[in-house]
Amino acid sequence: LLSSGELIKRKNHETILKALSQLKELSNVHYLLCGHGALDTYLRDLAEQLGISHMVTFAGYREDILKILQTADLFLFPSYQEGLPMALLEAMASGLPVICSDIRGSRDLMGPVLKELPDQKQCAGGIMIKQADNTDGYVQALQQLLDTAAELKHLGQQNALRSNDFSIQAYNN
Repeated sequence: LLSSGELIKRKNHETILKALSQLKELSNVHYLLCGHGALDTYLRDLAEQLGISHMVTFAGYREDILKILQTADLFLFPSYQEGLPMALLEAMASGLPVICSDIRGSRDLMGPVLKELPDQKQCAGGIMIKQADNTDGYVQALQQLLDTAAELKHLGQQNALRSNDFSIQAYNN
């Protein structure tokens, strides 16, 4: 699992850590958090308090994020607010499936909703959680997607295709 973004309140990394604490029994899950910021110490302490520090790597600021994206199976983007989130677009272009918050920007990138459920909206390339701080919504989405490698691959392929709509070539036509 991968997230990329500043370690600040608006990026809402806390919700993912709380969700992971409910998935402690999944021994094959590891979360890589790339970024730095004011909440670095707080988030590290929270991971320790939640008993998931063994599942989380705080990678700091990275200039090799495109290489890191190639190593992940799923991109998590729980922000409270965004414009047009480049981290999300880069993940999609890299062929990663996504679980993100249902906010402006993410909604624009994720495209049409295929199925709406009480806590989430399912799109061609992943799942949008209706309330950014809905820990249970993230737990459900993670459980749903982590069970099926074939589904992850299909969602990632859909995101790679969708990201083409935001390419330089698309805007030059």
